[in-house]
Amino acid sequence: MIAELNLKLIQLKLKFHVIDEIQINQNQDEIYQITGLIQANNDVINSYKNRAGKFIIATNRLERESFNCDEMLLKYKEQQHAERGFVTRS
Repeated sequence: MIAELNLKLIQLKLKFHVIDEIQINQNQDEIYQITGLIQANNDVINSYKNRAGKFIIATNRLERESFNCDEMLLKYKEQQHAERGFVTRS
C-alpha cells in the first residue's frame, strides 16, 4: 500500500521520535489519511546525551562572589575566539 510505504519513509527520517497509534484511512477517491501520535524516543535521546560527555569549568579565584556560573561559562566561551588565532606547526 502506498500510504504504508510513505509512512515508513517518514519514520526513517525521524531520528529522535517514533510514531505510535497509527491509523490509515482511505476515502472513495483513494485518498489516504494517516494519523498517529509522535513521541520522543527517550532511549535514543539519552544515548546521544550520554555520548556528549561532561566537563568541569573551574577558576582559581577563591572569592565566591567573583564569578557566578553564567559568568564563568561566558568567560570560558570567550577564550575560544583567542585560541582560534594560534597556529601550531610540527
